[in-house]
Amino acid sequence: MTRARILPLRRGLAAVAEPREPLDAQVEPERAAVLVAYLLHLAGSAGALAGLLALSLPNVVALVMNYVKRSGAGSLLESHHAWMIRTFWWALPWAVLGLLTTGFVVGWLILGLAWLWYVYRHVLGLIRLANGEPMPR
Repeated sequence: MTRARILPLRRGLAAVAEPREPLDAQVEPERAAVLVAYLLHLAGSAGALAGLLALSLPNVVALVMNYVKRSGAGSLLESHHAWMIRTFWWALPWAVLGLLTTGFVVGWLILGLAWLWYVYRHVLGLIRLANGEPMPR
């Protein structure tokens, strides 16, 4: 029998963390596919020029993986696939806008912020995947 853990917080307060259910053996391959998709998105963002962020090959491969694997995954993993799909499609117009306005200083700022936002959302997704938490809708 697993027991709840007590996690220390600031100022002497404590929070109780409920034990997580063990993952089913059939879920592990699907979870691995989500992990690979996150890593492909991050590799694509690291290897791409900021303006071509959403058009790099690893990102496109990961996006196709997200669409293919989304329907067969459980609700937890489906939320991660949907999170990556939304992130990609929101980053694309910002990257295009930034690319079109690079003649002005604001274009480089837009590209940098879009890249940071893209990486942040994927790192957050990886952390929540590791903790067995779904992504918000």
